[in-house]
Amino acid sequence: MKKTLFVALLALPLFTACKKGEADKKTEAKPVEKAPEKPIELTETVDVGAAITDPDDKGYVGLKAKAPAGSKTESGLTGVLIRMGERQAFEISKAYEPGYVAKTKKEAQDDTLDKVVKFHVDSPEAILWETKSELGGDNNFHFAAEVKVGDAQYKCANSGYGNFTKSQAEALLKSCQSLTK
Repeated sequence: MKKTLFVALLALPLFTACKKGEADKKTEAKPVEKAPEKPIELTETVDVGAAITDPDDKGYVGLKAKAPAGSKTESGLTGVLIRMGERQAFEISKAYEPGYVAKTKKEAQDDTLDKVVKFHVDSPEAILWETKSELGGDNNFHFAAEVKVGDAQYKCANSGYGNFTKSQAEALLKSCQSLTK
């Protein structure tokens, strides 16, 4: 009797593990379907220069851009951020030397972590490209552009400011290209 009880006690965890595995198979999560993406519409005009707090920096005074509803401007690392919500933005800054788009394209091609899948827009004034991260997750879409407004040259980019779908990146590239004074 002691041997039978001992063997039964040893087999109990194995039996429980097998039953648990069967239960897990029955309740496997089904893939979550994503809701259709709501397109970004550029319905507002933002005052880009309003985000600059340095009274001596006149390079952004009067600069305006079309932007998604609810966008906010704020001072960025090298210029002005146009922020859509908490996790997405793009930056507009002065382009002091030509060749920003070509330089950004080379950097994108050399990136070993976020590998270029395809350039969807590829011109001297703008690029929009798709990347696949070596860390996994959904593909991300980035853009870089140079825009001339009067005598001034500006550059825009969204890399490092969130994850974007293709249609979101396309809309924000149009926002960048809408810069006027």
